[in-house]
Amino acid sequence: MIREPADPTTIKTGASASAKRKEFLRTMTLVPVFTVLMIISARIAVAGAPIPITLQLPMVILTGLLLGPWKGAAAQGLYLLMGLIGLPVFSSGGGISYIFQPTFGFLLGFPVCAFCAGMFSGLLDSAKSSTLINYAGIALSSVASILVCYIFGGGYLFLFSHLFGAGVMEKLSLSEVLVISVLPFIWKDLLMMLPVALIAGRMRKLRALAR
Repeated sequence: MIREPADPTTIKTGASASAKRKEFLRTMTLVPVFTVLMIISARIAVAGAPIPITLQLPMVILTGLLLGPWKGAAAQGLYLLMGLIGLPVFSSGGGISYIFQPTFGFLLGFPVCAFCAGMFSGLLDSAKSSTLINYAGIALSSVASILVCYIFGGGYLFLFSHLFGAGVMEKLSLSEVLVISVLPFIWKDLLMMLPVALIAGRMRKLRALAR
């Protein structure tokens, strides 16, 4: 009995469907896991004024570095959505009223920050590069992503003070926003990038699996 050769198109379609299922399962597993880690990081906080010092931003960047731009942004988007619908996942609770807080811009920037961390590191990362170069790429990606988040946070604070600050706070200049919301806190996030870069560099297998 002579068997007919398998149709290459059918084999290719089956392999493609299997790959899509695996990709879907990875996404449905990793995104919620990193969302939970984000919730935990928000609870590790030191009270500060006007912005509480937490481990949120390092976790945001680690999410992007390990999951890549789209999954990283999805994990942070899910975290943001959970907080806005009322779940107490933010450092001070949750609810739609958070958009009327001067520091909401930092939360709003988390998905963009994670996306940028994943995108920048993906552009700079190379399996053929030396370990030192790869770590340098991760560090540069992290620093650039921090700046993106502070642009969102500082920009929102500036707009809030001019549009909604009546009776709550005076209108702030850009230099005042820099002094209030950036300079006292950015040093902490820059220092935290050292362990974040080490963790992301050592977890290369997870980075390759997630992307």
